[in-house]
Amino acid sequence: MRAERLGKFTSTRISLCLLMFLALPVSQSFGANVHTSSCKLSELKTTIERVESGATIDILPGVCDWQDDTLVITKSLKLRGNGQTWFKRTKLSKTSLVEVRCDASSRFELEGLGFIGLADRRSLDRGVALTKGCQNFKIHGNTFRGFGNAALEISNFSGSRHQQPTGVIYNNQFEDNFRIGSGYGVAVYFDGRLRPRPEFGQAAAVFIEDNVFHGNRHAIASNHSAVYVFRNNEIVDNHRTYSAIDTHGQTKKDKAGTLQVEIYRNRLTQTPGNTGFAGIGLRGGAALVFENDFVNYRSSILLTVEDSGKCRSWSVKRPDQPGPVYIWGNSDNYVTLNQPADCRHLFEKNVDYIMRQPKDYQPYHYPHPLREAR
Repeated sequence: MRAERLGKFTSTRISLCLLMFLALPVSQSFGANVHTSSCKLSELKTTIERVESGATIDILPGVCDWQDDTLVITKSLKLRGNGQTWFKRTKLSKTSLVEVRCDASSRFELEGLGFIGLADRRSLDRGVALTKGCQNFKIHGNTFRGFGNAALEISNFSGSRHQQPTGVIYNNQFEDNFRIGSGYGVAVYFDGRLRPRPEFGQAAAVFIEDNVFHGNRHAIASNHSAVYVFRNNEIVDNHRTYSAIDTHGQTKKDKAGTLQVEIYRNRLTQTPGNTGFAGIGLRGGAALVFENDFVNYRSSILLTVEDSGKCRSWSVKRPDQPGPVYIWGNSDNYVTLNQPADCRHLFEKNVDYIMRQPKDYQPYHYPHPLREAR
């Protein structure tokens, strides 16, 4: 996607790319294949119980109703379909269809499967949740549709190791995941503790690349000290009263908002008659925003704060508000500071937002090296 823009960054010295690749933990291949005879939840539970950790489970095509139940996975596995296997949620729920609980050594890969939410705005259902700081996961070639909370959620909730989730989400479709107050294609969280901000361009992040998002409330959202890289994605007709790409900031109930994000080389498009509120809306965290294309948004890049309606009563900067945010090379570099409320006095140009590339920054290797690992 927009490969012509990669030139000036991919000319980085070979030694630097090699160092970044070697910094990744070794990804071991998955073990023997096990084939299911259906996509029924009961069969999958039984199969997972009896296979060794590290197995690949091939799931036959079909559409299976899991009602309000959840498949819980606590071992290293690869789940694979051929694009014609669908799992459906058909009852109100606050849980995910699949929940992966990682430990220090577990690995997880999900390929070629479909997840269908209830598509009921009373429901807070999720598609897939990776918890406890999963490392070097791969989510690719799947479809996530119609969830009221996050179609795909990555977190370290309930984790005891304070381990940054790492992995790559690529070549997936996220469609019509919407509910007022929630509804995300991808949600990225850490464990909510305060921690130092990493250097830009590092491997220790959740990477979201080369996906298509259509009709979601937010294509991506984040909170609780999260770090993500969102690059080379396509967003079409996000719900027009919300920002397509989102970061949360600190609130009374959240000790830490988003820690850091990199957002680059994405195309965000609202069709005629469906003008969007904001392409990128940042309420917290440090950020790089560069070489994105925006079509038909009132605000391409919006900087604001949590509880922005109170901006006029605040005379000092807010804890965890966006910054520093580096902005350059986008189709529209104008920064909006007065929507949905006027918060201009909280942001100082060249301090909180800076209209240039940071010195010595190099994007992490693209495509992500895990995509080539077997």
